[in-house]
Amino acid sequence: MSKKKQIPKSITKKIRFEVFKRDSFTCQYCGKSAPEVILHVDHIEPKSKGGTNELFNLITACFDCNMGKKDRKLDDSTVLKKQKEELDKLNIKRQQLEMLMEYRKSLIEDVKNEVDVLDQELQMLTGYGFSESYKKDVFKYIKKYGLTECLKGLNTAYCTYTKTGTKEEVQEMLTKLSGILYNKSKEADDPLYGDAVWCANIARKVWRYMGYGDWNYVYSLAHDSLEKGISKNEIIKVIYESSNLNEFTGMI
Repeated sequence: MSKKKQIPKSITKKIRFEVFKRDSFTCQYCGKSAPEVILHVDHIEPKSKGGTNELFNLITACFDCNMGKKDRKLDDSTVLKKQKEELDKLNIKRQQLEMLMEYRKSLIEDVKNEVDVLDQELQMLTGYGFSESYKKDVFKYIKKYGLTECLKGLNTAYCTYTKTGTKEEVQEMLTKLSGILYNKSKEADDPLYGDAVWCANIARKVWRYMGYGDWNYVYSLAHDSLEKGISKNEIIKVIYESSNLNEFTGMI
């Protein structure tokens, strides 16, 4: 008895996705891409003539090209040539991705080394080092602000917030580092930022309680006044002479 010719199974979603991905979601006949056109998976060797569902017999085609081709086998090498070009491109992308991943790993290692540098600086200043959990925060600070600014910020925090040098005091000092780094980065873009923040913080202390909205309002008023040429000391004097935000607003 002769064996019946096996009919290829339908193309699974997984294979369909692999074909689209390999062909960059682009019709290999006309070059149109999704979502501009609806894409199909086409058989290079038609199923009716024994074509299989192996990846190298499948190609991405848009609806119009697929319907126009029907089940005619392509006699020229145009599609295979395009497919080979796409595979070469994918291979180049893969190599570049591997290089980028390697470069990323090297950058991460560099930052880890810089965390150690900052840790050594803290030990030199206080005799204490970073906890393992805090090193994760330091890693983020260095990536965002750079090692030099972090070193400056750490020294600023040490000079501003340490007196006795106890472990508890050092821990409290480190909670201020993030804010110091943020403020310094803002000051680099806006020279008036630091003085305006200083005035708003003075107001918070003098008037006892202010919500963030009030603090931000005082900051804006102080910043506007500084831009007009009023000195920080003059603004602070008005704050001390005012008993609340409304009085300050009227006097400034």
